Amino acid sequence: MTLRRLTFLLLTGFCLMLFSCSDDDGQRVDSDQAFVQVRIGISTNPSGMRGTPAGGEDGDGREVGINKENKVYSVTLLLFDKDISAAANKDAVVKKVLYFNDYELKDNGDNTYELREPYRLTTDYLTYYVLAVVNDTYDYTGKKFSEIADMVVKNPWAGKTVAEADHFVMTSTSVATLEVSKTSGRGSKDNPFTTDITVERLAARIDIDSEGGSTNFVYDYKNESNTTIGTVTIKDIQAFNLLNDGTYLLKHYSTDGTTAGLNFFGSEGTSPTQSQYVLDPHTVDKTTSGTPTYYPKSFEAVTDLPTYTGWTTPTLTADKTVVGGTDNGHKYMILTYLQENTLPPMTETESKTILPKYGTVLAIHYQTQEGASPAVDHYDHYYLKHNAGAASPAVTDPMAHSIVRNNIYRVTLVPPVKGGSPSLTIKVKVWDKFTHSWIYM
Repeated sequence: MTLRRLTFLLLTGFCLMLFSCSDDDGQRVDSDQAFVQVRIGISTNPSGMRGTPAGGEDGDGREVGINKENKVYSVTLLLFDKDISAAANKDAVVKKVLYFNDYELKDNGDNTYELREPYRLTTDYLTYYVLAVVNDTYDYTGKKFSEIADMVVKNPWAGKTVAEADHFVMTSTSVATLEVSKTSGRGSKDNPFTTDITVERLAARIDIDSEGGSTNFVYDYKNESNTTIGTVTIKDIQAFNLLNDGTYLLKHYSTDGTTAGLNFFGSEGTSPTQSQYVLDPHTVDKTTSGTPTYYPKSFEAVTDLPTYTGWTTPTLTADKTVVGGTDNGHKYMILTYLQENTLPPMTETESKTILPKYGTVLAIHYQTQEGASPAVDHYDHYYLKHNAGAASPAVTDPMAHSIVRNNIYRVTLVPPVKGGSPSLTIKVKVWDKFTHSWIYM
């Protein structure tokens, strides 16, 4: 599933512009120094298509961020003098670290930011290999690339609730190159050196879509003849097995679900199949004999959903949908943000133990009511899917049940026919990535 890059200004979500400052005649100020200006532009328009899921990176199309999901508080640029996408250069040390905080950024009021004052950069004439980290203040000075890639970000966003969510950490999806050549005739303000960088959020998101029902998540209850006989009401949805102790700074790809042959700038595969695994810091240890300690709400510990004491009534009401948006005209609510939670290769037999232990679960409390009869309570649970691949992926397929960064898992309830159970449809939508166009030096 190939990432699609946005290359034109009108389509970019996030533009970093580093301008070489100059004297009045447009030449470089010094042979080894240049002033740097950063401009950051945030898109308000979606890009991409909708369609049946292939899951993963292209999945069910793309969607822009809302609320504070696009807010930029700081930008850190990591410049290397070796191609860090090559395995042989994994121990390359970062050569330059450029950090810009929110006090140095000016809001232009048109979805762009720029530095309040130009920044003087000492520059070498070579090819830089550039990574970007957004909204993270860690000092990467002196770090090897291998150390940076394996860093674990404990809090990929700030805020205890959906409404408070802010400061979403974002990192590069590929290595950008910035060729600074003495003989190129470039480097002046009028003819700068250029590159572009694409980043993605480390967080993922689960939405509950009201499609087919009212904004109160009330649906028609029908019999086998398709005659409406009452209502189905979702009373509550609880998410379990949400990993809470950190996400890798850079996305970890693996061909076999192990740490052998890791790469950090690949893809999950080509639609509609998923050929690579994505690893979280615990994936390789998620075995049938494991005992996870990183899920505050463990589904394995729930012995009986009807007696589970964490249910709240009601949570899915119209006022909750304000923390969300619309999808094809119907409202959805953001249930939760969550960290990457991926599963290793498993057999059918192993899945019966691994899924309850480690799979991200949605447990649903709903009621059916026919006419004036009393409402009847029902409880069910579902494992979220990432790779749809075929219409119904097997648990043995790579990444069939996982949560991967920068994806929106939008869940719609398909209400039950009398005597049956509800089902869920899951759209795996990519949050629009930010393309940092034009790093000018």
